[in-house]
Amino acid sequence: MHILIKNKNLIFRDYKIKCALGKRGIGKKKKEGDFITPIGVYKIKFVLYRKDRVKKLNTSLKKFPIKKNMGWCDDPQSKKYNKLINISSTSKHEKLFKKKTYMTLF
Repeated sequence: MHILIKNKNLIFRDYKIKCALGKRGIGKKKKEGDFITPIGVYKIKFVLYRKDRVKKLNTSLKKFPIKKNMGWCDDPQSKKYNKLINISSTSKHEKLFKKKTYMTLF
């Protein structure tokens, strides 16, 4: 399965999904915090979604509903870096349950 990213949209067949990219776009990643989304080929492991926004999610991928206490660790010094965490953790994190969040692919 190939997904194209164009104009801040994930494009798969006839589907378009808005996505967030680094402020400096897509390119060769030099270090954490350089505002670049790294170019590459990635495997989608699972889908996180808001149950109140997405009623039926038809996919063969693993799927998990986003809960208010879920976050994504963005602290490069932490052992939990780039992993799903409980936001009661002391690590710096990004909240997943936001007003505009619908689905997150990892």
